[in-house]
Amino acid sequence: MQRMTILCLLVLTGCDLIYENNQRWLVTSLVSDQYHQPVANVPVTVIAANYSDRDIIGLNVTETNGMAKVRTIAPSNASEYIVEFNMLDQQGQRFDTTVSSLRMVAPLVDEDIGSILKNDFILDLGGIKVNQLASFVFRIENSSGRPDTLNWEIAAQPLHIEIDSVDFRPTTNVSVIKGQFLSVDNVQSNSLMVVDNDTLSIRYQFRNGSITSAGQQNIIMDSEDQTYVFQF
Repeated sequence: MQRMTILCLLVLTGCDLIYENNQRWLVTSLVSDQYHQPVANVPVTVIAANYSDRDIIGLNVTETNGMAKVRTIAPSNASEYIVEFNMLDQQGQRFDTTVSSLRMVAPLVDEDIGSILKNDFILDLGGIKVNQLASFVFRIENSSGRPDTLNWEIAAQPLHIEIDSVDFRPTTNVSVIKGQFLSVDNVQSNSLMVVDNDTLSIRYQFRNGSITSAGQQNIIMDSEDQTYVFQF
């Protein structure tokens, strides 16, 4: 079996993906959410890539039991496979706004190739998780006429803002959303998508030339959608 590391004369010829061996592969995975429930109808895209080329080689959606099966033809000179769950459509929007997106990157080395060949050309990614999302509305109301300016920030896990990209070592990307509420404002609403059942940390400061008071409140997303009203 020839090595998958191929020297490409990029300047002269490039290194296009080669499908001459017509090798069929089956990419599989079992998709569940943070509650360990299977997630159906999640779009799955399989991409083959090397040092200068990238092709979509398979598309499908997960079954009722959460199983993802994408049968495809694999190029002989790919250096990695990228499997995307619920990423972006042609308009740049996520296919399903109720679940998060995930990108799995599987680099190929000789040991991987031997294992795949031995197991009937099946690339099994095992169990992966996409989170169920919920809508969180942060509403600010100044009913006291207090003249201070309110600075606020929400530390959350809004996967719609930054999509996870992992290589089998998932990490948590914590995003912070910040805003300011001026003394001349009466009402302000901010909406974001967060991971359902996650904890949001709301930090705030009142300023009137200097910090007059500050604090933090934690909100647990224990329902599908939630509105939190910050009154002062």
